[in-house]
Amino acid sequence: MRDEFKHPSAHFRAKPFWAWNGSLEEEEIKRQVDVMKAMGFGGFFIHSRVGLETEYLGEKWFDIINSCADYAEGQGLEAWIYDEDRWPSGSAGGKATALRENRIKFIRMNTGRPEWSGNVIAAFSCRLDGVSVFDVKRIYPEDSIKGDIIWFDIAEGQPDSNYNGTTYLDTMKKSATEEFIRCTHEKYASHCKQRLGTSIKGVFTDEPVRGEMMMNSMRYGLEMSVCAPYTETIFDVFLDMWGYDLKDYLPQLFLLENGNRVSQVKWHYCETIQRLFLDNFVKPIAKWCDDYNMKLTGHMLHEDSLSAQTIPNGSLMRNYELMQSPGVDILGRRNYNYHVVKQLSSVGRQTGKKQLLSELYGCSGWQMSFEDYKHIGDWQALLGINLRCPHLSWYTMAGENKRDCPGSIFFQSAWYKEYRYLEDYYARLAVFSSIGEGCCETLVINPVESMWCCIYKGWAEWLNTTDDFLKKIDEKHIELCRVLLENNVEFDYGDEDMLFRLGRVEQGRLYVGNVSYSRVIIPAMITMRSTTLSLLKEFEAGGGSVVFADEAPSYIDALPCEVPKGSSDMKSIYDTRIVTVDNKSIFTSVKKDEKGDYYIMLLNVDAENPASGSITMPEGATEQWIPKTGASMYVPRFDEIQMHPGEMRLYRVSAALEGAAVAAEALPEVIVPEKFEYETDEPNVLVLDMATCKFKDKCFRGDVLKIDRAIRGECKLPYRGGAMYQPWYIKKRGIKDYFKVRLEYCFESEIETDAFLAVEQPERCKLTFNSQQIGKECGWWVDPCFKKIKVHIRKGTNTLMLEAMYSDDFNVEAVYVLGEFGVYNNRIGKKPSKLKLGDIREQGFPYYGGKLKYIFDCEVKEKSLLRLKGMYGAAVVKVNGAIVAWQPYEAELEPCNQIEIELMLTRRNTFGPLHCVPAVLDGTDSGSFCTEGDKYSEEPVTIPCGFYR
Repeated sequence: MRDEFKHPSAHFRAKPFWAWNGSLEEEEIKRQVDVMKAMGFGGFFIHSRVGLETEYLGEKWFDIINSCADYAEGQGLEAWIYDEDRWPSGSAGGKATALRENRIKFIRMNTGRPEWSGNVIAAFSCRLDGVSVFDVKRIYPEDSIKGDIIWFDIAEGQPDSNYNGTTYLDTMKKSATEEFIRCTHEKYASHCKQRLGTSIKGVFTDEPVRGEMMMNSMRYGLEMSVCAPYTETIFDVFLDMWGYDLKDYLPQLFLLENGNRVSQVKWHYCETIQRLFLDNFVKPIAKWCDDYNMKLTGHMLHEDSLSAQTIPNGSLMRNYELMQSPGVDILGRRNYNYHVVKQLSSVGRQTGKKQLLSELYGCSGWQMSFEDYKHIGDWQALLGINLRCPHLSWYTMAGENKRDCPGSIFFQSAWYKEYRYLEDYYARLAVFSSIGEGCCETLVINPVESMWCCIYKGWAEWLNTTDDFLKKIDEKHIELCRVLLENNVEFDYGDEDMLFRLGRVEQGRLYVGNVSYSRVIIPAMITMRSTTLSLLKEFEAGGGSVVFADEAPSYIDALPCEVPKGSSDMKSIYDTRIVTVDNKSIFTSVKKDEKGDYYIMLLNVDAENPASGSITMPEGATEQWIPKTGASMYVPRFDEIQMHPGEMRLYRVSAALEGAAVAAEALPEVIVPEKFEYETDEPNVLVLDMATCKFKDKCFRGDVLKIDRAIRGECKLPYRGGAMYQPWYIKKRGIKDYFKVRLEYCFESEIETDAFLAVEQPERCKLTFNSQQIGKECGWWVDPCFKKIKVHIRKGTNTLMLEAMYSDDFNVEAVYVLGEFGVYNNRIGKKPSKLKLGDIREQGFPYYGGKLKYIFDCEVKEKSLLRLKGMYGAAVVKVNGAIVAWQPYEAELEPCNQIEIELMLTRRNTFGPLHCVPAVLDGTDSGSFCTEGDKYSEEPVTIPCGFYR
């Protein structure tokens, strides 16, 4: 594996979400494949996204798919498909749910006198007290009724633009899933033929659900707090599984009968719909993939907590068991849900799945640096992720696309040619982590079913519980995971149903599928399965160790039962550790190969501070593998460790190793001056996103997105956003023209100069600049959607007039002024002759997002060191051509007379969001660009940018 570590193959390399979101053209697709290869990617997931103009699953779609897969195979890249038009998977862009019998449905609770009809399931007289219910009695149409009444009917999901005028799928209904497969997977089979399983490796399924559970949110046009998932067979299946009629117990499902928090009915219901979803959606799709030698990957909605899993799905670990390459979604900048990846890697080990996916970086924003990406990716790699799906790489930035969960990890970013450095690093981590088997002695029972037995009307807000008691279960689950990782304990989670089916005790060890454990931790749980309790008793009787991390569960199978509490001493857990570090910020992963060599990963999870402490490692010679370069070197034994913020280290420890350690040499340092010559690789930019718009008899002044919303309101059109009708669907329906609009973009200049305007859809507009008609295109800027048009800027006020017919497919967008000038308080002025240390926003570059090279003369006579203390707004830095991507910010210099420090800036200050407060968000999506109230600023909101001392 050493050669593979130096030069990782496509198998170990990331495959990004490639957003097919425009009018697809074969030559442009091939150009972008070449870019992906140059960026160090090993392939891609072809993902229909908002903005797609080519008909989804139409003839041209498949022509492009086949051409793309063939070309990628020739370039040594893997093509993967995605099973939906946007997400969640299941509707086939509305094609599978055009038939009403396939649409998602819910059992809905109502109050008041029932509307007796064929849609009423059951009605009950009762006494209501908040979410508690007393004196429940089933009633019928002929009954005289006293007191409160609750009744239940079937509610169907309502049409929605996200599903192109239909709604989501009934994923618990096999015939509905078969229609989804017929509309999607079988079309790929008939059009792509032998490519499936060869040049096309697999299918990504994204966020399918069995229906959300009683959460305080609107979804599918329904108030979900009073809704629970339904399918036509649910009552028959429930009766067969549990021996009683669910219809008689619906009040207990939705409410707390007699004030009792825990209910076996709730637990039985959640298990029923879990099986219906797995049997009727996940299994048929996994089987289809098997039949075509394809891998099923992707992730389910949603992983972040036990309550987040319960609301739309149940136990995600049971989904992972059925997928060939299961995965998770780690959204945003500050998502430290370690337990999510641990659940996935646990199932991977237990069921022998070697490829584990993470969809990561989604909604993280344009301002991300390589170091930011590294901080998100490192802990996931440590915990088992080896198939990275970076989110997102746009085919085009046209229209709404540029606000679809930015930024774009692709050619639109100034740093894309340097990005291979990051992907080489992660491919090497994937290679290293593939060696050997995990040294794991501890199993933690997954307590998700304790949520199931406690659901009730309005128990959650979107995907998190609002119930204080259940919040504590979530918090304790997360806290136990953190404590174990901080104490360097290797552990897996065990799902209770998988324990029932795959668990056994042999020679004092508890087996779950392929792996065995000598220790079991019982976490904070409300209920435990009787089958789990029996297995643990057998395990303990055979000499296994069971430790309680909290109070013993007080329910078995969701019925009151005393479980004797055993030991709570974690010492027996800690005794299993092979590597220990006396610092809670340093996490570890340990594997062992068939020769007895250990492969150890150490990570300082603190991105802001260094970490140090005493360390114990296995006996043997130590070799460090360097993921930045692919090199390896012998190092002396050590019992103390010091790590930079966010640093990852890889060690191989072996009794068979021989070699001499190489001591690092101390180098003299180079001092950086205060002022610099400089170069940019792109023209400077002034963003024009404020305009005056006239349409009909109205006049509106504001930012362009608010203008667009005002126009769409006049046209009675839904606002643009991630869930808008797809352009391909609108074309099929017929594009409608509404009225002419005229937009005026004005700016001031203190100088006269030639420049360019970057404009979208210029062919749809009449353009005049300072009363002169313009329109001749001169190439493109950043993305082919931004057409460059030459203009001459005069001193004083300059005005661009844009006139166009507003129609379903027209977009009101910002315009960008490009040229060799400076920008000061949104006025164009003279370009600075030199740059100082500090923020370039005040030096004439408030919106610039290209490359910026600082140049200074310095006679370096011997090998030296340059320390870089601050680089704001830069994704990565190069010093005399050598990349410096993360801490320590140091570059070794060979003898030279001139030093060039090149900052590859991000597009955050160019493409925003420029009117959102605060400036940096934990999650950025289309809604971040259209904020209101105290989250909106009329003045541009930018971030610091430049080279600091």
